[in-house]
Amino acid sequence: MSAFVKCGRITLVALMLTFGVAYLSGCGGGGGGSADHDPALVGSWRGMVGDSKLTLNANGTGKLEGEKITWKTENGYFIFSVGSETEKGKYEVSGNRFAVDVGGLVQVFVKK
Repeated sequence: MSAFVKCGRITLVALMLTFGVAYLSGCGGGGGGSADHDPALVGSWRGMVGDSKLTLNANGTGKLEGEKITWKTENGYFIFSVGSETEKGKYEVSGNRFAVDVGGLVQVFVKK
C-alpha cells in the first residue's frame, strides 16, 4: 500500500492520483539528471483532473494543496515529501505539462 494512503492528511493526494490516471508515454522528454531540482518543474501547476494546485520552488520547497512539501529530482524520478511521508515516481515534462507516475497512478499537471 502506498504511503499516500497511510497518512490521513495525504489522502487527498491519493485521490488526485487515482482520478488523474494517464499514460506517461503521451508526454515527451524531461526527467533526467542527478539529484537536483529540475528547473523545468519550477513554477505553479494545476492538475488536469480535480483542479489540484502544486507550486514548486527552485530551492526544493513548495506546496501541494496548501501543504508544505520538499522536492527534488534524481535520475528521472520526482521525489517529494509531505511531513514525514516521502513518495517517488518517474516523471516527464513536455512543454507546459508535467506528469508523475507514483505506483502506477499518474497525475498530469499543466503549468499556469
